[in-house]
Amino acid sequence: MLSTRIRPFVRESRPLLRDLRPSASRAAEATPDLTGFLEVINHFLNTIAYNPRPQGGAWDGKGTEGYLFWIAWGSHAAATLFSSQDAHNVYRMVAVAMACDTIRETVKQQPAQEFLQSLTPVLTSPLGCNER
Repeated sequence: MLSTRIRPFVRESRPLLRDLRPSASRAAEATPDLTGFLEVINHFLNTIAYNPRPQGGAWDGKGTEGYLFWIAWGSHAAATLFSSQDAHNVYRMVAVAMACDTIRETVKQQPAQEFLQSLTPVLTSPLGCNER
């Protein structure tokens, strides 16, 4: 096996490895701190994944939960805060209340605002500011 498969492979790959050596040395010069960076990322992910005492629940006082639990919990809490969604993402509903005279004055001073803020239905609706 060694003489029939591995040695021919090594002989065939030597020219390719010689051509690869200059590129590999330039890549090593371009990324001198890559190992240190990856170590920092590894320590960060280990810190997030660490769960000090997983035997108890979060609220029973017997154990504590790690960062992954609280990140997931915070994500869930944020999703309930922004409880409306469309095809793209979750968003927060915003309601703005203005008097009809304020809306009319705003549109009079800045006519583009009627289109940009979709105020036409408010101004023309019989339930809105249309007082006819």
